[in-house]
Amino acid sequence: MDGNAHLWDLAKGEEVPVRLRHEGVVGALGFSPDGSTLASGSTDSNLRLWDVGTALAGESRRVLHRQPAGVTALTYAGGGDWILTGHANRILRLLDASTGRLLATLRGPEGQVSLLCVSPDGQHVAVAGHDRAIRLFDLASREQTAVFRSLRRPVTALSFLGDAGHLASVSQENSVQLWDLGEGAAGAALWGQAGDSFVGIGLPASGDQLAVALAGLVAAFVATIVVAGSSIFAHGSPGRLTAVSAVAVDRPTLFIQGTILVLAFISVLLIAESSHEVSAFTAQAAAVPGSAEEREGLEAGIAHTEVYPLALFAIGGMLLFPAANDLLTMFVALEVLSLPLYLLCGLARRRRLLSQEAAMKYFLLGAFSSAFFLFGIAMLYGFAGSVRLSAIAAAASSDTSSATLLYAGIALLGIGLFFKIGAVPFQSWKPDVYQGAPTPVTALMASCTLVSAFGALLRVFYVAFGQLAWSWRPAMWAVAILTMLGGSIVAITQTDVKRLLAYSSIAQAGYILTGVVAASTAGLSSSLFYLAAYGITVIGAFAVVTLVRDQAGEAAHLSRWAGLGKRSPLVAGCFAFFLIAFAGIPLTSGFTGKFAVFQAAVSGGATPLVIVGALSSAILAFPYVRVIVLMFFSDPAPEGPSVVRPSMFTGAAVAVGVLGTLVLGIVPGPLLSLANHAATQLFVH
Repeated sequence: MDGNAHLWDLAKGEEVPVRLRHEGVVGALGFSPDGSTLASGSTDSNLRLWDVGTALAGESRRVLHRQPAGVTALTYAGGGDWILTGHANRILRLLDASTGRLLATLRGPEGQVSLLCVSPDGQHVAVAGHDRAIRLFDLASREQTAVFRSLRRPVTALSFLGDAGHLASVSQENSVQLWDLGEGAAGAALWGQAGDSFVGIGLPASGDQLAVALAGLVAAFVATIVVAGSSIFAHGSPGRLTAVSAVAVDRPTLFIQGTILVLAFISVLLIAESSHEVSAFTAQAAAVPGSAEEREGLEAGIAHTEVYPLALFAIGGMLLFPAANDLLTMFVALEVLSLPLYLLCGLARRRRLLSQEAAMKYFLLGAFSSAFFLFGIAMLYGFAGSVRLSAIAAAASSDTSSATLLYAGIALLGIGLFFKIGAVPFQSWKPDVYQGAPTPVTALMASCTLVSAFGALLRVFYVAFGQLAWSWRPAMWAVAILTMLGGSIVAITQTDVKRLLAYSSIAQAGYILTGVVAASTAGLSSSLFYLAAYGITVIGAFAVVTLVRDQAGEAAHLSRWAGLGKRSPLVAGCFAFFLIAFAGIPLTSGFTGKFAVFQAAVSGGATPLVIVGALSSAILAFPYVRVIVLMFFSDPAPEGPSVVRPSMFTGAAVAVGVLGTLVLGIVPGPLLSLANHAATQLFVH
């Protein structure tokens, strides 16, 4: 740490009283094959060569090349003709050992390069960093040829064996692995001391928690299907009330809960993704960004174990929120789904300050919205003497003496619900939170939270205020118009892909509100279909976002997506397909959903609202087309982002998104029939 390199006489076992001085901390050393030259790299971004004969006099041979970032690893390659350096910004640089000329720049592991090991023939190099993966590069072709990921902790040592057909590695849990390099890009682990080093078929270290989370979601979905087919709906019954009439079990609620569970299952797959880097989530949430504690956690490969419990708590609140039959239960469900999301938003591994800012904004604004919701409950209790939705409906239809309390309660309750769906003018949190939160959490919020919030909104306004439709519909008209136009117009100015999808989500919420305004069976069924179709599409879109990456992680700025269609046509094609679905182009689920809600609105006498919706869709198509043109008709940047190969989890999320968007656009009948059947008798009172 004193900026000096020290030489030792191996014969005598003594330190040579010479200091090879550097301006920064020495990060890496390497001798040439003939032992005559010592290369050293330091945090001052200089690569120095020392003649071992004259170094005893403390004289530097010369500064060979100034590097773009501190040198963390180096080695000679190609029989001593090349020097390969690794850096703190994941970059590998291949230099001519005699002239210092840059021959190639390679993209290494996520984060800092920590180890370099050259094969005996000098033509291949194994690279390890802090992302628990080992990468193999062919130095002649300058290409990555293999990557091995079956490790729980970062690698601490590497060595080629024999004829370079095998590679040995040691990781931080004191285990040794032997890799067969003849097994292609995936490699094969032949042997490992301490069997827990290998977690099998790509499951992350928290595979047990993932298995429990997925099993719980599947079990809940099966239970939902069983309840839907039970006798409680016999003889035309709309359902029943349970838990001391605090929870309603009816067909619309079961449809919403089933939708949430399916979307949550796909979102949890994204949360489990850990092949792009150690994890999408920070090692230690309490560690100050940039601190030694954070660095130590990253180097140790620590991953949060609280993510899955927090996600399941949030999903549990989402399931209860639309089923609540009284306002206090609904408020409890609102807090149960919100509090874990506040925490999850602040756990991003990359761009920690932005993530923590998003979590703080979401928490503060969410607390304000919860206060409005609670004040609305107080007003309605003062009006009706009860918090049950059916009692409020009965009081509203028979007693108009306290209309001030009633309408104040409706307004305050509506503010709390409009905040959760991101309707204008209560949408200010959405772009910032979507941008700063870990992308898997953003996908969870954009799909499941939206479905749950709309389910609660539909229940409150259809059950408690159904007799007052002529009173609240004008306000709902205004909110829907502002939401559609506000989201569409502001989306045009966005340069960040996650903020673009956030404003798109705001506009989509406005389209769903047109179905809510209808206040009819058709409005309910079309809203249910739209929520399911949009949820599948938006998860697929965010799954694609996780695949486009640069040195800083996800390449969120739209300029980085230039030429993506030429670099990775399949990934760019999938994202373009999701965008045209958002725009409502025929043969996609977006078109079917818009047609359904607009048809319901026209039947309900809201034709002007449909005209505004069509205009908004045309405006919103512009930023989508701009992104598609940027991806397919622009030249890729020389050092643009790379598209990582999707793992089983992300690949499944993208595949489900594409298939769901396509099938619901071509054959929407089965899901539309299911939504119509669910909405036949509206909500149970």
